[in-house]
Amino acid sequence: LTSGADEVVLISRSGQALRTGEDQVRPMGRGSRGVSGMKLGGGDELTGLLRVSPADGNAPPERMLILSEYGYGKRVEFSEFSSHGRGTGGQKIYTVTEKTGEIIGTVSVLDNEEIMCITSQGKSIKLKVSGIRVMGRSAQGVRILSIDKPDFVIGLDKIVQEDEAANKASAGGERVPGLPGGDIPVTGDDAPDLPEEDVPVTEENVPALPDEDVRGLPDEDVPAAKGDPVKEEPDTIPGEVKSDPEDRQGELF
Repeated sequence: LTSGADEVVLISRSGQALRTGEDQVRPMGRGSRGVSGMKLGGGDELTGLLRVSPADGNAPPERMLILSEYGYGKRVEFSEFSSHGRGTGGQKIYTVTEKTGEIIGTVSVLDNEEIMCITSQGKSIKLKVSGIRVMGRSAQGVRILSIDKPDFVIGLDKIVQEDEAANKASAGGERVPGLPGGDIPVTGDDAPDLPEEDVPVTEENVPALPDEDVRGLPDEDVPAAKGDPVKEEPDTIPGEVKSDPEDRQGELF
């Protein structure tokens, strides 16, 4: 995004770049055709637009990264280009040849960032920006991707780095697993109440059973407490006649 008073660089596929102020383009309605930004040659197309990174002593400088169809690229300083009015052809930013192919993408990058390149055959290649040389605006660049024809690069973009401060803030709370919002960090003050079935039962929170729940059970299922008389079981089974051992001895003789 721009602030309304920034400068931008328009880059074409044939290797031309125009640095101009965005205040030269007046605000218009959505149904208007607009005005000419960069004068293009026959068969040329616009491949990208970058906001000029202002020089700041406290922040590291951003540079333009250029990548061609067959894997050649370089980094270029914004200061290599002087500001011109809109509607002009601009200055040369890349020497396009049959070996390199046309420019397919451009991004503003820092030294510690990474980029992702995508080829026509579906390959994704991740590169560190620090491994790409900073060169002059008319240089052809160096081969940064090893691509075999008929494959070629079709896309280029910068990998957004995660904000470490945001990660630390999100990790400050305690995560509650098993809940619908388990991935949302919650603290002790706003932690939701767990359902009863998820509360672990300990000796302290075992509910006491009412007396009717015990008296309603059969006698053989109720354990005897200390001090209760123990009921003795009869030796005989009802309906069974117990015989005398002496009578059985007389029957043997």
